[in-house]
This record gives sequence, C-alpha cells and structure tokens, in this order.
Amino acid sequence: MNDGNGSGTYNLSALKNRIFSEWLQTSKYQIIDGGNFEMYCSNQDGYEYCELWYRIEEKQ
Repeated sequence: MNDGNGSGTYNLSALKNRIFSEWLQTSKYQIIDGGNFEMYCSNQDGYEYCELWYRIEEKQ
C-alpha cells in the first residue's frame, strides 16, 4: 500500500499516532465511541488503499 502521492509505502501505525497526537489535539473535534473502523480496499488496477473512519463530534 502507498500514500497515494507517489512517495512509496507508508506506516499506518504512524498515521494513527499523528491523528491522535497531532490532529485531535489542535482540532475542534473529538472522537466518539462506536462505529470506528478501518477499510482495506483495492481498485480495478490493483491499487491498494486503506480508509480510516472515526465518528467525531465538536468538543464541548
């Protein structure tokens, strides 16, 4: 799997860490329980990718 920008493979664990340690810390959102998942796919050309889905809400 690659990052879609031509830079080669990526580290999914590092991406998750950045979501929780960087993006969430500076955004106006928080992740809420339930329905969070990862989806691994490939298209007709064999391009593989992963989507991370998190339920979010605005912080109180």
